[in-house]
Amino acid sequence: MVLAFLAAPSLYAELAGLPDRKWGLVVGERAAHPDIGTGWQRWLRWPHRLADAVVTNSHANRRMLERSWPGLRPKLATICNAVDLQRFRPADASGDCAGANSPFRLVVAASYQRKKNMLGLARALHILQQRGGRTVVVDWYGATPSDQVPLREARQFVSRHCLATILRFHPPIQNIEAEYVRADAVGLFSEYEGLPNAICEGMACGKPIVMSDVCDARHLVEDDKNGFLCDPHSPASIANALGRMVMLTAAKKQQMGIESRKRAEHLFEPSRVLDRYETLLKSVANRASLAAHGAGLTAVSHCAVRAIE
Repeated sequence: MVLAFLAAPSLYAELAGLPDRKWGLVVGERAAHPDIGTGWQRWLRWPHRLADAVVTNSHANRRMLERSWPGLRPKLATICNAVDLQRFRPADASGDCAGANSPFRLVVAASYQRKKNMLGLARALHILQQRGGRTVVVDWYGATPSDQVPLREARQFVSRHCLATILRFHPPIQNIEAEYVRADAVGLFSEYEGLPNAICEGMACGKPIVMSDVCDARHLVEDDKNGFLCDPHSPASIANALGRMVMLTAAKKQQMGIESRKRAEHLFEPSRVLDRYETLLKSVANRASLAAHGAGLTAVSHCAVRAIE
């Protein structure tokens, strides 16, 4: 058996099996990019048809592959990333310690890429500021990519509208879990995502979530159950979602956090993820063994993948 995760190792493994592979091969997909089926990205994924199974970590990624390469459908499976539920866990003492007139603190953990939508969030906070009411303060932690234009644009908007005290951009930190635990909620406002680690970690920390309604968002967040969803292309929609979150009672916010943790334990608990991989790997290994004897292969592979959905 060979299990490959990243794009280059997956491609090497797929090509290494030519012309007549006798071992099982499972490759991974992690890029839920809208252009996955075009240009060089399309050619990079063409050899996936040589693998026994292709594992995505998001349903959105799987659907993109199905649309671009319908022939891959029997080989596709979705297994979420695991989250360290001991590192990322709720605080020992829960409850809303801040008063109704104190700022509502939201934490975002994401690199400063344009798709992460810093400017859209800044515009939403400006709308909230004009409406009045309880102040929302956002602490954003992330790495700066080589293209610094999107962050520069967001900073300029923040400066022009005097938002520097409520939208604070920080470099990445090692103990982000401490910031999640101290926050009132965790957010992400990307224009597209696969399975966002920051949201998975925030859920594991027992926090309500505010995130854009894209890709796998509805597998993670049920509106008004453990958070709120918004349109990343509409600052007004982001502002409305944040406004709804701010208006929650302490009891409702705590209940949302409990629901987030429950969902995280179901989706991201490491032993569950390992069980899903074990089921798939055993079945694919069996398929490779059968291949050496010329047995019926397609049905075995198809059943293995459907079993872990």
